Amino acid sequence: MKTVKTILNIIAWLVTIIFQITIGFLAGYIFFAEGYGNIVFMWIGITSSVFLIGLVATVFRRTFTSKKYLLRLGLTALGASFSLIYFYQFDFFYNADYEMYVQYPFLAAVGGVIGFYMFGWLVQESSYWKVIRIIGYGVSVLVISAEVYVLWDWLTPFSLPIQNLRPNQALNMELVNIVGDGSGDNVGTSFQLWDLDGGIYMMGIKGVVTTDESSLYIMDFSDPALPILSNLYDVGDYYYVIGMYESYVYMYVEEEIQVLDISNSIEPIVVWHYDIDWQHARMFIHGKYAYLVDEIDGIYVYDVSNSAKPVLINHQVDLTEIGYISGFDATGQYFYVFGDHRVYVFDASDPAKIVETAVINKSFDHVTTMIGNLAFLDDSLYIGNEPATLSIVELSNPEQLRLVSSYHWLQWSNISGASEGKVYIADWSDGIHVVDFSNPKDPKEIAYFGMKDGALSATMGKNNFVYVIPDSGFGA
Repeated sequence: MKTVKTILNIIAWLVTIIFQITIGFLAGYIFFAEGYGNIVFMWIGITSSVFLIGLVATVFRRTFTSKKYLLRLGLTALGASFSLIYFYQFDFFYNADYEMYVQYPFLAAVGGVIGFYMFGWLVQESSYWKVIRIIGYGVSVLVISAEVYVLWDWLTPFSLPIQNLRPNQALNMELVNIVGDGSGDNVGTSFQLWDLDGGIYMMGIKGVVTTDESSLYIMDFSDPALPILSNLYDVGDYYYVIGMYESYVYMYVEEEIQVLDISNSIEPIVVWHYDIDWQHARMFIHGKYAYLVDEIDGIYVYDVSNSAKPVLINHQVDLTEIGYISGFDATGQYFYVFGDHRVYVFDASDPAKIVETAVINKSFDHVTTMIGNLAFLDDSLYIGNEPATLSIVELSNPEQLRLVSSYHWLQWSNISGASEGKVYIADWSDGIHVVDFSNPKDPKEIAYFGMKDGALSATMGKNNFVYVIPDSGFGA
C-alpha cells in the first residue's frame, strides 16, 4: 500500500512539473508578445506561472509556510532568468512579430521549475544558506515589483497625448481649401482627384500627388492655398515615387528607376532611367545625392545636381548588408539602416567614400521615420493589434542609440513629416495631429484637425500650409 502511494506521489509530482513547464512556456510566450517584445514581461509570465502552479500543488502540505514560499518565488525567478539573459545576447532572440524560437521560453520555464524545487535540495545548515536566502528574498521582492509594473502598464498604458477627434474639431488649424471636390475633371483650378494613395511630394512650387493607379497628378503650388492641377501624367504602369530634387521626380516604374522632368508641366519627359531589381535595390535621395542601395552589388552614389545626367561618383561593393537607408541625422553626415536585427551607422560626409562607423546589435524592425536627431519607430504594421507602440530613439551619438521613450498609439497612424520641430501625425481614423517633440519625454499636442474619413498623409508646404490627403480627397 505504501509503495502504491509512493508511486502515485511520484506521478502527481511529474504531472505537476509537466504542467508547470507547459503553462510557464505558454505564459512566457504570450506575455512577451503582449509586452511588445519586453523581456521583463516574458520573465514575469514564466516565473508567475511556474510558481503559482507549484504553490497550488504544495500549499496543503503540513510543511507549508509563507516565508519558505517567498524564498521559492525568488529561486524560481533566478532559474528562469539565467537562460533568458543568455539568449537575450543573440540578435535573433525575437523578430518583428515579437515571437521567438520556442526553445527560449521552454528552457526558461525548465530553469524556473528547477529553481522552484531547488529549495528542498538545499542544506539549510550549510555555509552558503544565508547568502541564498538573501538573494532569494531580494529577487522575490524584485519579482513582485515587476508584476506590479506589468499590471500597471496593461491597465494604464502610457499613451501618446493626442486627442480623439470629431469631424471639423480643430485646434490652431484652419481648413482653407478642399482641392479636387468633384466639381469637374479638367486641368485647372477645378478638378476631381481619384484613387489617391497618400503621397504628396513638393519641391518649391512644383509637386506631384500619387495615385494607386498608373496616373500621376502634377501640381502647381504657386498659391499655397489654391494648388492647381497642371497635368495628369500617365506613367504607363504601377509606380512608386522615391522623392524629388528641384523639378525632377524620381520613381520606381516596373524594373527601373525613372527620372521625370516636370519643369514643363504640360510636357513632362523622362530624362534618365536605370534598370534595377525591385527585390534587391532601393534608392534614397538626400540633398544633391542619390544613393542606390543594392543588396547584391553594394551601394551606388550619384551626383544629381543635373538630374538629366546623374554622375556616378562612388560604387562600394563592400556595402551589401545595407539593403535600404532609413534616413540621415540632423547633421546630414550620418545615415542609418534600422535592420531586422542590427542598426548600421555610416559616415557619408564624403559620398565618394562611405565609411561604416558602428554596428549596434538591436532589433528595430519597425517602420522608421527619421526627423532631425530622433528616429520614430512604429510597430503598427507588424503587431496587428491595438494599441501599437511608437518608440523614440535619440541619434545624437551615432555609436550609441538611446531609447528615449515609448508610447501606445492607434494602430492606423503614421508619422508624416516635420516642420520646425513640429511632428505631423496622420491618423487614418481621426484626422491630422501636430505634436511638439522638442522634449521627447514630454510631447505636447499643439494643433489638430478632425476629419470624417481620417487622414492618410500630411505634407508640409510653404507659409505654414499643410496638405492632407483623406480617404476622399485632398485638403489644404
